[in-house]
Amino acid sequence: GSRRSAGFTSADFGGMGGGGFGGAQHAAPEESTTSTRISLAQAYTGATVTVFLPDGTSTEARIPAGVKDGQKVRVRGKGRPGTGGDLMVTVRVSDDPHYSREGNNLVLRAPVTLDEAVNGGVLEVPVPGGKTVKLRLNPGSVGRKLRAKGRGFKTKSGTGDLLVIPEVHLPQNLSDEAKEAFEKFIALAPQENPREDLLKKVR
Repeated sequence: GSRRSAGFTSADFGGMGGGGFGGAQHAAPEESTTSTRISLAQAYTGATVTVFLPDGTSTEARIPAGVKDGQKVRVRGKGRPGTGGDLMVTVRVSDDPHYSREGNNLVLRAPVTLDEAVNGGVLEVPVPGGKTVKLRLNPGSVGRKLRAKGRGFKTKSGTGDLLVIPEVHLPQNLSDEAKEAFEKFIALAPQENPREDLLKKVR
């Protein structure tokens, strides 16, 4: 008679740890989640930060420029160790004392002198990362936003602008002579109520 081949199935090797003849079985890729907090300046420039995984280990994650508060960033291959899965990082962006964000625009409130407010001038202001931008302030235009195109947050959806809001910084500790000169200026200059239109509209 003919010899029948042994009809082994994978179930017959259950006692061998499920590895079969192929040796050790690799773990399936497993995604992990974590969170991190960065500054608004880091959100503008992008940053590499240390994040902690659920098992207590840590790894480095690259946060791209332009990330928004609450946005999730996928870090390839940094999930559960040994599985090759991805890591999902929820990014929280802290408030900044100087800058704020409107859409993809970077907003900066910049102090200007009384002289600059009246006569205008060139304002040099910083942007995160160590660079500066020069903007022209026209005479008497304090309160209007100055715009530097393309100097806002760079994102996949587009690049915003830098918006600078000039705010008058009044001189402090005036000498008696300076106070007298200022009082003469007030007496000579027209002093209309700048809130008159506002009062009419609100009533």
